[in-house]
Amino acid sequence: MYSIQEFILLIEAKKLHVSRSTFNFFTCSLHFMVSHFFLMFHMSFVNSFRPRFDEYISNLIGLIHINKHL
Repeated sequence: MYSIQEFILLIEAKKLHVSRSTFNFFTCSLHFMVSHFFLMFHMSFVNSFRPRFDEYISNLIGLIHINKHL
């Protein structure tokens, strides 16, 4: 059973006539990049960046909230 993202990638791969081995390599590298991103995200959250990061998120939420009222 495929997830939605894998299914979309599979459709794109069939459109481009990409070989199965290339497609597998692409999904593995994509999975690695995503897991690496979440690891870096977690480390930055744990480290001294946390107050600034929390401030950034609250500002972002504030901007989204303001844009809804415009």
